[in-house]
Amino acid sequence: MAASETRWSGRALLRPGVGAFAGNVGDNKTHQHWAHQVSIGLDSDVVVAVAGNLLRGPAVFVPAGEAHQLMQGKVIAIYVDPTSTWAKTLAASTGTDGHASMLAGNWIDDLRRHFLQSGCVNACVDQFEDQFKDSFCAPTDARMALVLDTLQSGVRDLSIRVDREVLAKLTGVSGSRFSHWFSGQTGMPFRSYRKWLRLVHGLELALAGDGLTDAAHRSGFADQAYFTRTFVELFGIAPSRLLADIERQAGKE
Repeated sequence: MAASETRWSGRALLRPGVGAFAGNVGDNKTHQHWAHQVSIGLDSDVVVAVAGNLLRGPAVFVPAGEAHQLMQGKVIAIYVDPTSTWAKTLAASTGTDGHASMLAGNWIDDLRRHFLQSGCVNACVDQFEDQFKDSFCAPTDARMALVLDTLQSGVRDLSIRVDREVLAKLTGVSGSRFSHWFSGQTGMPFRSYRKWLRLVHGLELALAGDGLTDAAHRSGFADQAYFTRTFVELFGIAPSRLLADIERQAGKE
């Protein structure tokens, strides 16, 4: 390990539609993933670099698809799938028209205090969700729920063929139109979101104890090298370095 390298250490949680990390942020490059991210400083302000600027405050929101770098410090970072029932409420509550911004509110201090007292990532994610659950947003198109369920099934079971043509039939549009339809419904490119889901599944497998080669193959990547390149692209750090000192916390069933 290089003398200047700062390692990640802490706890991680993955459960349907949401993930979280709590602990010390180590080295990472500018990256772009397909989840909304809310990072809260635990012992000082959190700092996020976006488009050459530094956002510094008690909490910072980064919308899905925006390139950023989380600077070193002690944080709890919560990642929300943009297609989840309450993601639109979260994004709308920032009032930033889809751009990264600093957040404020008593709930931030309450969540920070709760984590510092309990050390439970799961309970803090519950508390975070409680801020938005009264304003859950259903998908704008009823077909989207079927598409997302089918897509998740194909990610978790590689024997199930789930490609653009299969999903297009579910929506009643042509294969050539499906990608445009999906982007219009979610604000995300279909291929990028599908790759993100595969990577998250690979991360879940690695946190559960799979080696990186097995995690890569079981999540649909041709080999570990491709999995690692994608991981760096979407998380800003190689999986072997990120996971070395990360403890998995079990999520709710």
